[in-house]
Amino acid sequence: KVYCPLSEMQLFYYKLLLLKDADVVARLEADNRAGGGREGGKKQHSVCGTDWKRMQMLLTQLRKASSHPFLFKGAEGETEATVDEMVEASGKLKTLDRLLVKLHKAGHRCVIFSQWKHTLDILDDFLRGRGYRYTRLDGGTNRIRRVINIDAFNAPESPLFAFLMTTRAGGLGVNLQTADTVILF
Repeated sequence: KVYCPLSEMQLFYYKLLLLKDADVVARLEADNRAGGGREGGKKQHSVCGTDWKRMQMLLTQLRKASSHPFLFKGAEGETEATVDEMVEASGKLKTLDRLLVKLHKAGHRCVIFSQWKHTLDILDDFLRGRGYRYTRLDGGTNRIRRVINIDAFNAPESPLFAFLMTTRAGGLGVNLQTADTVILF
């Protein structure tokens, strides 16, 4: 595990999200402190289902903020960000940037997973901007392109350094035996 501190921009969004839903967090915390009540051996919550849905949405948004703030509409600004601005905006991307330099220099080959296709879009721009050769597989990749990408990555003397993939797109039929490093972004 490599721990990555949040950037200033990530902290801004993280705090903004928590403040926006502070009421539901407070109710859930109060419910938790009260023990949620027990009736017939089952834990009973005094918090309504709407609060649980809001909490699930909040957790998803917080995961986005901890991944990269450009996942939020308008965060990038009106002009396209440079690669260095993309890296500075995310603690995870800053750590990945340093890690990939060392891995590339040592001749390693990487598979980089993300749960979101939009995160792969950011990683795609990042890898292209840093000059790394890579290929990609996500839910929008058709079967033929999928086979071509996998074969290109696994080919002897392949120039491809990284393989970007969503966690859902992987699975059956994906064999990336030439990679020696897996990164869960």
